[in-house]
Amino acid sequence: MALRKCAALVACLMLLFAAFAGCSGGNTEQDPPDTGQPGTQQPLEPETLTFTESAREDRIQWYGRCYHNAAEGTVSISNASAGFEVAFYGTRLEAEIVADASQMRPPELSGNGYAYLFLDGETSYKEATLIELPDTGGAAQKVVLAEGLEEGEHTAKLIKVTEAKYTGAYVKSVTSDGGFRQPPARPAMKIEIVGDSISAGANAMRTQDADLTDTGSENSLASYGAVAAGMLGAEFNTVCRSGLLLTDSYANIFDYYEKYGERDPAAWDFSLYVPDAVIVDLGTNDKLLGISDAAVRAAYKRLLDLITEKYPQAYIFCCTGAMSSVSADIAAQLGAIAAGLAEEYGGRVTHVELPVVSTAGHPKEADHRSNGLYLTSQMRRVMQL
Repeated sequence: MALRKCAALVACLMLLFAAFAGCSGGNTEQDPPDTGQPGTQQPLEPETLTFTESAREDRIQWYGRCYHNAAEGTVSISNASAGFEVAFYGTRLEAEIVADASQMRPPELSGNGYAYLFLDGETSYKEATLIELPDTGGAAQKVVLAEGLEEGEHTAKLIKVTEAKYTGAYVKSVTSDGGFRQPPARPAMKIEIVGDSISAGANAMRTQDADLTDTGSENSLASYGAVAAGMLGAEFNTVCRSGLLLTDSYANIFDYYEKYGERDPAAWDFSLYVPDAVIVDLGTNDKLLGISDAAVRAAYKRLLDLITEKYPQAYIFCCTGAMSSVSADIAAQLGAIAAGLAEEYGGRVTHVELPVVSTAGHPKEADHRSNGLYLTSQMRRVMQL
């Protein structure tokens, strides 16, 4: 009897030991792998986007008429308000850019091109970082866009604010030290801005009355059309050039409207960007040159016909008056032409007489903002936004 009790006790002890071993991690197939010391960071994995085969729209949102040159492996951001946006992980972002500088003589602008970098949701250029794009002599040069960021997810948007008449810029590559993510979504509303130096923001950033002759005074994002687009939360493209005319001459809108731009004369595919509204501000240079009202009206109508052909559903806002102080009767002449065409086209076209007229030279930043806010109110009214 004693032997049976001892054997039973030994068997129970063996069962308890087996059960204890199973609960304490004896099943090694379910053990997590050893990851090293707690709190250690995995190394960042750099990624570079290049553009020989494509413009990499899977990882970049391009803004503006950005021409992809496969032979050169570049994407042009030469036009005013053109650029790109990326989402990335890491602490640093840089790009290889080919850029040139304006060598024009006064009264034209000379100097390097400029762009603003918007980080992590910044929307105003006043919050953004101004980046100078020096002449690279035809070779790609690395430009540090952001560094020293807290490691993590970031967005970055680079927008060139110097028009293509003066400087060009071509992106060769973009590199993040931690890799790229799906790019941010584009705004739902789209606007196109067609105009001359006023719409390009020429001399908008000066503080003195007289116009300056350096490219640093130009900021296309400060122009009233860009202000209106920002107030409406809209994406916008520009077809703008200082000195641009309506009538046939050395530089008229019909030389540029159906192309990517002055630096990239390939044919533009209008299906790539279909705006909800088009802002037109042209005619000032024609009137300064003494072109007749009849000729200006005919060219204006030709442009509106072209725009309505390309964008049958778009609203068109014909703006006048921002710089008409240089000639007393220009505002009245252009206003009458635009108002007449607006009536002729019915609800599709609206004439907007801008309330703030520059007192000397081009409109300044504050003038543009006031006119942009007014234009916003008119667009909301007409488009029932």
